[in-house]
Amino acid sequence: MKQRQRSSTRRPRTGLWIGAIAALIFLAPVLPPTRTVFAHELASTDPMILPSPLQSPTVALEGLVEIVHEDRNDGSSAFRHILFTDSQKRWALDAVPGATELRTGDWIRVQGDMLEVLAFAPPPNTFGSQKTLLILVNFTDDRSQPYTVAQAKTGYAAVDNWFREVSYNQTSLVIDVVGWYTMSVTNDSCDYTKIQTDARKAATTAGVNLSAYMRHVYAFPFNSTCQFAGLATVGGNPSSVWINGNTSTGILAHEFGHTLGLYHSHALNCHPSVVTPPCSIVEYADTTDTMGGGTGHYNAFQKQQIG
Repeated sequence: MKQRQRSSTRRPRTGLWIGAIAALIFLAPVLPPTRTVFAHELASTDPMILPSPLQSPTVALEGLVEIVHEDRNDGSSAFRHILFTDSQKRWALDAVPGATELRTGDWIRVQGDMLEVLAFAPPPNTFGSQKTLLILVNFTDDRSQPYTVAQAKTGYAAVDNWFREVSYNQTSLVIDVVGWYTMSVTNDSCDYTKIQTDARKAATTAGVNLSAYMRHVYAFPFNSTCQFAGLATVGGNPSSVWINGNTSTGILAHEFGHTLGLYHSHALNCHPSVVTPPCSIVEYADTTDTMGGGTGHYNAFQKQQIG
């Protein structure tokens, strides 16, 4: 088991929320087309997750946390709090007390209802040149290439221009595009971890130095088995983005916002009065902000979160 330096029990104040989350947003295209308190391995009904359950709550698990938020095409969404152990198994932490306070990159130990953070994740880097690798991949039973490498470069150049404007020239993207590579998986499943593994392996085999990039993007032809349009880790080193199908400046700016540490831009809906209960939070209802349902700048609060 890896040894990590024990941290204090209180997370350092950074002004950033680090977790993991996905984004679903449809904008103008640029590129063509009862509380359980034990850790448990994610259900075998999910094609992305290994099926074997944890047999005994006396077993202590230690490893790296990843949190993803999946926004689905039918409008529903779900958080996943996942523990990656050295055995390469993925264990669900959603029902473990304290799991909602974790962040992507935290190193933890969990046993039964006891969760301990051994090392906190550092905050994501939001300034300067963001070295990004875009890996284009397809499936053994769908080798289509919905856009060319040149079109991908043009599309991501537009995202770079967007970030330069939004950040007042404090943040930019330097993007290299590789592929198309055919993975060893078919499109009848949506194992995003397998897609990530295969894409990285293919790029490495082609001579790409993955460690030179702080952000990885995995883009593939539209797969109807995947319930998401985009999936992203918030933070992470390197951070990861999965793009299901054709892309746009809006969806990419949204996903990259998550990798910089941003959650969605909500709205508060109160009825019949304006600001008094009963109220509900509407997930994407800031219609001017790209982190909501719009195409404009991140709002002032979001910009403050990332400095």
